Amino acid sequence: MSSSIDAVEPLNMDTAVVPVTLCDVATLDSKAVESWETILEDFLAKDDVICPRFLQNLIVILRDDHLLSVPEKVIASLVEKWGVESIRTCTTSNDTDSTILDGPYFVQHSAIYHAWRIYEDPVGAFMCSIAPALSASNAGAGITFESLQISGIATPSRLYSEEKCERRPLSGMRFGIKDVIDVKGVVTTCGNRAYESLHGRAQESATCVERLLDAGAVIVGKTKTVQFASGETARDWIDYQASFNIRGDGYQEPGGSSAGSAAGVAAYTWLDGAIGTDS
Repeated sequence: MSSSIDAVEPLNMDTAVVPVTLCDVATLDSKAVESWETILEDFLAKDDVICPRFLQNLIVILRDDHLLSVPEKVIASLVEKWGVESIRTCTTSNDTDSTILDGPYFVQHSAIYHAWRIYEDPVGAFMCSIAPALSASNAGAGITFESLQISGIATPSRLYSEEKCERRPLSGMRFGIKDVIDVKGVVTTCGNRAYESLHGRAQESATCVERLLDAGAVIVGKTKTVQFASGETARDWIDYQASFNIRGDGYQEPGGSSAGSAAGVAAYTWLDGAIGTDS
């Protein structure tokens, strides 16, 4: 197979939105086929957002005056096994804390954007999808979230999170928050439309949410609850439909007021945990 490829060159994609994969030169031996393969296989094994389409365009993050050299045999291997079409570079300073981590991204006009995957919610576990607000300043005051007006639940790449450690044992793990618990920037509905209409966005997150975030958790949505957490069966739900229980024939009771959290964790492999309450 031909090893034709856009040889190593600076990042410059000025037209279409292009899916790319970023990898830091510090973690890569660019002259060894095994190093490239190990990194790309590791990305695919760890993450559910990245896919082979992202691997067609690779961007290597260089540090200061570091140069990238990719031998012809490595290029031939990347083309044949991974379908790589281009290898490009972008440079950052060693003196700067880079917020760009390895993983899948989209590039347009030399700007880099995070890639998120939108999952369907067939069991109706969630009230809404939420994500950190792009317009808010989150420095020193806790992360501000916003409700996403989408059908489904948006999840960021797991590769954007640092490795788990003692300080951040939940790093990269995705959580849903029962909708009686405040998340800064999002309206808490308590499962009741009248209550929702009378209350604005939460000014701060509940302590349990802050502790999850401090431990590295990724909050992806608010989970359903019966109004004011006061019901025990699916027949007690009034304003919103109860979540479905995937057990048995799919029509068994989903549980009490934390049904949304329980249904989501039971049904979705992409959701690692959820907060419920004993009310």
